[in-house]
Amino acid sequence: MRSALLHKARASRRAAFTLIEMVLVILVILILAVLTVAVVGNMVDGDRVRGGARQVQNYLAGARDRAIYAASRIEDGSKLPPAIGVRFLPDNSYTIPNPSDPTQSLVRAFGSMVFVQENDPLPTFLTVFQEEVSPGQFEWRASQFSDLDGPGGDPEVSFGQSSNEFALRAAGELMKRGLLPGRLEGGVPTFYLPVYFDRDASQEPYYVRFTPANLARDDGSNPPVFYDMSQPYGGGTPSTVWWLHQGELSKPYFDATSSSYAPQPCKFRVLPSVVPSEEPRILPRGAVIDVASSVIGGSTGGSSIQGQLRADGSFDVMFNSRGIVDGPLASRGQVHLVVVDGEDIERGFSIFNAFADADGTPGFDDADGDGAGDERQGDEYIISVRTQTGSVYVSDVNNVVPDTATGIRPDPFAYAETGGEAR
Repeated sequence: MRSALLHKARASRRAAFTLIEMVLVILVILILAVLTVAVVGNMVDGDRVRGGARQVQNYLAGARDRAIYAASRIEDGSKLPPAIGVRFLPDNSYTIPNPSDPTQSLVRAFGSMVFVQENDPLPTFLTVFQEEVSPGQFEWRASQFSDLDGPGGDPEVSFGQSSNEFALRAAGELMKRGLLPGRLEGGVPTFYLPVYFDRDASQEPYYVRFTPANLARDDGSNPPVFYDMSQPYGGGTPSTVWWLHQGELSKPYFDATSSSYAPQPCKFRVLPSVVPSEEPRILPRGAVIDVASSVIGGSTGGSSIQGQLRADGSFDVMFNSRGIVDGPLASRGQVHLVVVDGEDIERGFSIFNAFADADGTPGFDDADGDGAGDERQGDEYIISVRTQTGSVYVSDVNNVVPDTATGIRPDPFAYAETGGEAR
């Protein structure tokens, strides 16, 4: 009897856990939970950025397909097929005062995008002529004035004064209404007027490039130059109309030896507008397009798109009826948009450096105490558009190894341009 009781007591003691054993089990569970949350969190962050990159790629490819399809639906050969594209919109939560000019805002990220389409063209006349810009060097110009410096000595007269659309045809009025695509070039507001001349059967646009200094009133006086593209054009009463005195044509109008001062019938288009019934598509939470890292022109000779934004901080990539990039971007060869985790923008990273100091400069400060540099938190993907073909593809540049001494990546865009893409 006593032996049976002792055996039962020993069995009872073996079935219980000590306090130390329970604490150790709980610690192991907590460690595994923390590791699981970290791994899953990184995977989720990576999926958000990757999904955002694919979303941007699909939107650009969709705009290209829409432009080709819209052209195929036009039966009237004299009608201009509209260019269709994507407008990238700034995420105001990442916008900060411009360090070089605190009165201005600095757009650091795009957070959404929407389909846009060119509006119906408006008819007008432009005088085209050659101007000698240096000894033996001529450039083609365009003007809203007739007989500009032409033979016969007639006074210069602006077109459209008898038309009800006269104010809308004035370049200055278009600028005031925000209907002309413009950007700062060397600190000067620069505008591009897309023009389709009736004589050009190809229906390929010319672009008239001008600045406020190229505008004039009917009396020939020149308006004051303004530098705040977010404000209405100043100088004069609301009824004042500024005409395009002369601007640069994007390509020769006739052959190199010809000169012409005759008014040329043409049509022009203003800033594309949002496609009816379309709503902006927001990128996955936490994923944004890094404006400062994104470039136009490729790995060599490229420039940040930050200097190409309009007054509202938006940026358009347009495709024409042949599926290639239209507008001023067409001649740049490449457009690279970088999708990243938004926290990395706030911490001062760019695509060129894998580490950063607290002030955003490349370095190896150990802010997180892990014994290494301050690494990027999220993945990075480049969405590339080849302007001459219209192809759109995504490149994963997370495996571009930075220089071990500086933490700077040698050229992540070269990787995107030399076959390192995931189509």
